[in-house]
Amino acid sequence: ARLKVRLYPDDPARTTELIAYHRSNAPEARPSEYVIAPVGDAAAMIAALTHALGRPRELKKVRRLLLFGATRIHLDAVESLGTFAELETVIGTQSLAEAQRELQMVVRALDLADPIGAASQVTPTASAPRRDRRALETQRAARA
Repeated sequence: ARLKVRLYPDDPARTTELIAYHRSNAPEARPSEYVIAPVGDAAAMIAALTHALGRPRELKKVRRLLLFGATRIHLDAVESLGTFAELETVIGTQSLAEAQRELQMVVRALDLADPIGAASQVTPTASAPRRDRRALETQRAARA
C-alpha cells in the first residue's frame, strides 16, 4: 500500500486529502484501487504520519485537468522531473472493456501511443464519490 497527501496551497477552499492506494509498478495497464479521505487538520495529520513513517518525499506539481467522457486527462508540470500526461478512465456504469476502449481512443487521439517512459494503471468505484474508486489509468511522460 502507498500513501500520499494532496495539499491545495493555492486554493484554501479545497480540503487536504489523504490518499491510500495499491498499485503494482508494472509498465503495462494494471489495477489500482484507492480511497480518498478528506483531512480537516492537515498539519497534525502530516506530523503524525511523519512521526510514524518518517519524513515523506515531497513532489510539487502544477496540474491542468481536462475531461473527455469518463476520462480525466491530467497535464502535469512536476518540479525537477518535467512534464507528464496522465489519463484516468473511471469505471462507473460502463464495463472494464468499455473503459479500456475509451482510454485507448484518448491515447490515440492525443498521440500518446509511443511515448517516452510509458507507465499505466487500472483503478474500483464505490457509490460514494471519490472513495474506493476504480479507473483505468495511464501515465506517460510528455514529449518535449
